[in-house]
Amino acid sequence: MTFNRNQLILFGLIAHLLAAFFSVGFHHCDEKFQIFEFAGYKLGLNNSQDLPWEFHYKMRSGIQPFVVFVFTKTIWAFYHASPFFVAFMVRLFQALISFYACIELFKLFENEIKSENSKRLILYFLILGWCMPYLHVRFSSETFSSALFLIGLTQLFRSFNSKVSIGRIAFSGLLMGLAFVCRFQILFMMFGLTMWLIFIKKPNIKIYALLFLGGLVALMIGALVDKWLYNQWTISWWNYLDLNFFQNRASQFGENPFYFYLTESLLLLVPPFSILVLCAIVGFWIMFKKHVITWITLPFILLHFFVAHKELRFLFPAINFLPVIFALFFEKINEIKRWHFFAKSLSNKKFGSVVLIINYMLLVFFVIKPADETTVDMKTIYELTDNKPALIIYEDLNPYNAITELNYFKRDNIKSVHVDSLSSDAIKNKTLFYYYENTYQPSLMVKNNIVFTKVYSKYPEWFKYLNFNGWLDRSGRFSIYKKTST
Repeated sequence: MTFNRNQLILFGLIAHLLAAFFSVGFHHCDEKFQIFEFAGYKLGLNNSQDLPWEFHYKMRSGIQPFVVFVFTKTIWAFYHASPFFVAFMVRLFQALISFYACIELFKLFENEIKSENSKRLILYFLILGWCMPYLHVRFSSETFSSALFLIGLTQLFRSFNSKVSIGRIAFSGLLMGLAFVCRFQILFMMFGLTMWLIFIKKPNIKIYALLFLGGLVALMIGALVDKWLYNQWTISWWNYLDLNFFQNRASQFGENPFYFYLTESLLLLVPPFSILVLCAIVGFWIMFKKHVITWITLPFILLHFFVAHKELRFLFPAINFLPVIFALFFEKINEIKRWHFFAKSLSNKKFGSVVLIINYMLLVFFVIKPADETTVDMKTIYELTDNKPALIIYEDLNPYNAITELNYFKRDNIKSVHVDSLSSDAIKNKTLFYYYENTYQPSLMVKNNIVFTKVYSKYPEWFKYLNFNGWLDRSGRFSIYKKTST
C-alpha cells in the first residue's frame, strides 16, 4: 500500500476530534478534583474547604487550573455555557496539542526509518492506535506534560540543524520546564535527555545555558501561577516532592509490588500482542543503546518501578514513543539473519490484518465511549433540569452523592433525596425527577402517588433483549423520569 501521509493525518485528526466530543468525563478523578475544582475555587464556585487535601498542602501546580479558568472566563464572556461544554473545549484544546506533538515526533524520527511501510505504520499507530485518541484528549497532568515535553524535545532537535536556534532552544527549555512544573515525574525523562546530551550528543555549552534559561523562566511562571491559585508564594513541585518522596505520603493510597507495571502492561497493551510490545521495548533498549529514546524512556519507566504507589497512568507519557520503538526494533531484527524468520512472521499479511482489525474495533470503542459514567449522569441531569430548581428522587444510588457532587459541574438549585425521605416540603416549588436503575424501565412510574414519565434512557428500550448474561445490569444503565404535569 502506498504511504499517504496526508490521508493518515486527516483520519487521525478526525479521530481526535470525535474523541474530544464523545469521550465525556475523566480517566481518573484527579482530573476533576485537582484541575476543574481548583479552577472552580478561583471562579468562586466553591471554597477551600470543598477542595481535596492536596490543595491545602499546595502540592498541585496551578497551570492546568489556570487554563480551565481562562477557558471558562473566555466562554462565559460570550454566554454562560454549561461546564460540560467548557470541559469539551478543554478536551479539544488538549487533543490538538497532543496531535501536534505526535506529528512532530513522527517528523523527528521518520528519516531513521528505511521502509515507507514502516513510516506509515508509525504514523498510523501514533495517531490512530486504539488508545491514542482516548488518551490524547485527557486534560490530565500526564497527558498535558507529555505533550509539552514532546514539543520541547522536537524543537530542541530542530535547533541542532538550525542556523538561528537561540530562541528555539530557549523555547524548548521553557516547554520542558513547564512539563516538569505540571507533573514532577517528567523529571525522569528530562534526566535521561540531559544524560544523553552530556555523554552522546555533546553539544556546545550554549545549548545547556539556553535550556537552563528556558527552564528557569518556566519555574518562574509556575511560581506565579501557584501564587495566583493559593494566594501566597509557594513552590508546588517542591511541596509535591517533599510530601510524596521524602514523607512518603503517596504510600497511604496503597503500595504495589515491584512487578506491578509489568503485569498491568501485559493486560493494557492487548494480549498476546502486549508480549511483542514489551519484548520490542527491551530489545530496543539493548540494540539502540545510544538512541535518545532509550535514554529518555529507560530511566522514566524503570524509576517508576521503585516508587511504592503505582498506577498505570503514571507511565502514559512514555506511550507515544512505542510506535517508533517498535518500528526501529522491527527493522533492526529484520537485518539479523537469525531473527529473520521472526521478522518475516510479523510482516505476514494475515497477521497484519488481524492486528489492524482488532485495532479498528478497539479504536472505535474508545473514541465513542464516555470516559466515565458519573459524568454522563451529571451532564444528563444538568441538561434536563434546564437551570430550574429541581429535586432528584432516587432509590439505590444517589446521582448527586458526596463523590459526584462537584461544585464546578453541578447546579446549586439541584437537590437529591431518597424516595423514603420524600416530603411535601421537599418538593415544594421544584420540578421533580426520578432517577431509576434497572434493566426493565417502563414508560411510566408511580412513586409516592406521583406519576413520572420517562424523559431519558441511557440505552434504547430494545437493548433489554440483548441482556445476555446480565451484562446490561452491570453497565450502569439508568433512566430519568419527570413528574407528569397535572
